[in-house]
Amino acid sequence: LARAFASVKAIDHRSLFIEDVGKDNMSEKGHSHGDPHSHSEAGKTNKEVWDEKSGDYDADSKDFVEKAIPCLSNLLAASGVKGFDKDRRALDFGAGTGNLAIPLSKLCGHVTAVDVSPGMLKVLQQKIKGSDEEKRIEVLCCELKPGGNNPIEPNSFDVVLCSMVLHHVPDMKAILKMFKAFLKPNGLLFVYDFAIETKTKEKLEDKKDVFSLGFTPMSLLELVQGCGFRVVQSSNVFSFGFKEFNFPVIATVGINDSMLKPKGTKTKPAHKNRISL
Repeated sequence: LARAFASVKAIDHRSLFIEDVGKDNMSEKGHSHGDPHSHSEAGKTNKEVWDEKSGDYDADSKDFVEKAIPCLSNLLAASGVKGFDKDRRALDFGAGTGNLAIPLSKLCGHVTAVDVSPGMLKVLQQKIKGSDEEKRIEVLCCELKPGGNNPIEPNSFDVVLCSMVLHHVPDMKAILKMFKAFLKPNGLLFVYDFAIETKTKEKLEDKKDVFSLGFTPMSLLELVQGCGFRVVQSSNVFSFGFKEFNFPVIATVGINDSMLKPKGTKTKPAHKNRISL
């Protein structure tokens, strides 16, 4: 996971681009998407692939986004995140073109949108240019590293969103523990990812940058809970269409309970967990 941040260039007062990202390490993580088409391609880094796809990404992700936004809003509201709060801070890990960061900024006074793809983030910047959202969204182009020298301080966020990125991460526990460190006490972690089923497995199994072929609500719950979160929601929430296929999605919501520490063994779900198998 380690790589050097060679240089830092301020694009504007709301944006930070970290350049010379290590080419051999870019396939590991860092983008959000709502389509399961090919991720890494022969001879290209993840960054290069997603830079090239940034132009048609929103069209490909249309059905996912239309379903993900109201689901995100409803589940956050059920967990106490509702209405705009100028002091509320959120991190969108793998923000892509901002399809979820923008609606998240309607609830939060500050959203940090992180992605490894400059092309994706430039589309986001174009979307919000001159709008109220531009004042609330900080664009950060880098790869956040567990245990690394990240440009984010611990206990910085009330909400961390990780949408359709976790299956790209080789060490999922390390990333989830990093999110726990980024969150304030009682902050919320919100995860979207693929539910495991035959078509999803077929589309993902040959991808070099994919480290999970999908989850069940219970497996994702246990993964998140084992990293020190009190899970209050883990269920199949919707399916989205891409080309002729439909792909089911799981949403898992965890609270950064300061009384819980990351564990190496599985624990039973709390009584209040809402789990749909």
